[in-house]
Amino acid sequence: MAEETRPESTPGPRRIVGPEGQPISINVPEPTVVFTNRLSEWQQKLVALAGVVTSLGTLFLVVATLLIFFVAWSEYDDFKLQRELELVDQSFERFYSPTMLQARRAAAQAVDQGTPSILQVFQFFERMGIQTRVGLLTPKQVHEHFGGLIDYYWCGWRNWVEERRMKTGKPDIWIEFEHLHEAVNLVDGKDAGECISEDDILRMAETETKVADDHINKLYGSALEPIGQ
Repeated sequence: MAEETRPESTPGPRRIVGPEGQPISINVPEPTVVFTNRLSEWQQKLVALAGVVTSLGTLFLVVATLLIFFVAWSEYDDFKLQRELELVDQSFERFYSPTMLQARRAAAQAVDQGTPSILQVFQFFERMGIQTRVGLLTPKQVHEHFGGLIDYYWCGWRNWVEERRMKTGKPDIWIEFEHLHEAVNLVDGKDAGECISEDDILRMAETETKVADDHINKLYGSALEPIGQ
């Protein structure tokens, strides 16, 4: 006897036989999932907390960045000030070196004259003017340590500078020294091009001679003759 086989069940409508043998089809609906945008109270609190944490984290990063910038800027200011003070010390050493003392003494004997000695002094202040212009020195520091000397040397030889400019056709000769004098004047509350009087220049010349002799005496025991005027 042949084995009866049953057809495999397939998904779809279930077939049911009615009272009179007629087939009845019943469709079984598939389950559906309904999504909603509503959050429970604890979920809303969690979202709010996450927003606060994010805001605090952002604020922390901003504060940390500003703090790092402030510390770096403070260290840069300290470094810049230290470098400036070192340059001032070096300038003092050079200005009171034996060679410069002799040049200053010789220049004081020939105010407003273009001697080799005054060239050495002007080169010193020309270099200082460049250092001030590029920011290595500040006008305030220069004024504090060299203000009176800058007044004396620029004003005492200003006419000689103008003559040199006219003869050579170069209006920028000793321009850095001139700008340095103007910057120092502004710190002192004076007009940029203002100069001290001739009497003040002569008094400064006497002072420079005495200062040079005193320092040279300490170094060598006696005043030396200046090296060429």
